[in-house]
Amino acid sequence: MTVSNVLNGRTGQVSEQTSRRVMQAVKELGYERNAAARALSAARSGIVVFIYPGPNSRQFGFGNPHDSLLLHAVEQRISEAGKHLMVHSSVDDVMVTARQIGAWNADGAIFFGILADQVSELRAVNDVPMVFIDAVGPDPVATVGLDDKAGAYLATKHLLSAGHRRIAFVGPLAHTGGVIQDRLAGFEQAMSEAPGTVKAAFHSETTYSNASSIAPTILADPRRFTAAVTTADTIAVGLLRTAQMAGLHVPDDFSLVGFDDILLAEMTAPPLTSVRQDVLEKGRRAADLLLSQLANGQTTERVVLTPSLTVRESVAPPRDRKLVPTPDP
Repeated sequence: MTVSNVLNGRTGQVSEQTSRRVMQAVKELGYERNAAARALSAARSGIVVFIYPGPNSRQFGFGNPHDSLLLHAVEQRISEAGKHLMVHSSVDDVMVTARQIGAWNADGAIFFGILADQVSELRAVNDVPMVFIDAVGPDPVATVGLDDKAGAYLATKHLLSAGHRRIAFVGPLAHTGGVIQDRLAGFEQAMSEAPGTVKAAFHSETTYSNASSIAPTILADPRRFTAAVTTADTIAVGLLRTAQMAGLHVPDDFSLVGFDDILLAEMTAPPLTSVRQDVLEKGRRAADLLLSQLANGQTTERVVLTPSLTVRESVAPPRDRKLVPTPDP
């Protein structure tokens, strides 16, 4: 019974030490379970679906290294529990995908990158256990995310403490109740607490190329922004590289703070100050929350992780700088 509890994800009934011993024995013995027999006996398929928006939707999935780390953590946890992860991109309509969960005979689903206003619709379409990452809708559902408002507040306060007063916010279009909206709120709160600030929001998807294309507009803006808070390290790197190509020195002419603190942040020149979130922990908690529902029934638990700021070399006190002409079309 102990082995069965561990292999079927009922970790709440077994101590962590015992779980590790069972999994070590499984590894040493090379034990492989009969998936078909197990599904028949448990009336479950052992399949968990990870659903994310595809490249043709409003949010781009896996264009950011953050997303790959997240998927790795989820897959590892689901595999350790003896289940199989099906990864599906909802290229056209996430609601169509939600209806397919039943056809796939999936035991549960983890949604990533779903807009908050879609959560209620998704729950209405399918009653299997679900966990939503970075999406909090009006209805109580199981969610895992970051205190995004606090993260952007930390980033902005860091720039303000360095003396910056003309600061841009750069990220995807903010939707009500979403991650970007929360980060924008944190930015605006910090700016409102400092005297004489000038702020503006610029839209960029979380890709290097998109950030690079919007950078000239920011650098040529007559408000002469001396710094930017970004919603992703990939955006910050695009701005950094474009600023350097325009002859500006980062951080003396233009300071930057990224978000996520992925490995890329410490590889840039200069290394990037970034809001750190534990992406691997976020993925593990999402998987654990789903596995707990499969073992003990559905829950509406909300897990909120706390961000921190990793200070590197991309922020310095501001100085007057030249405007960078907007390139000809």
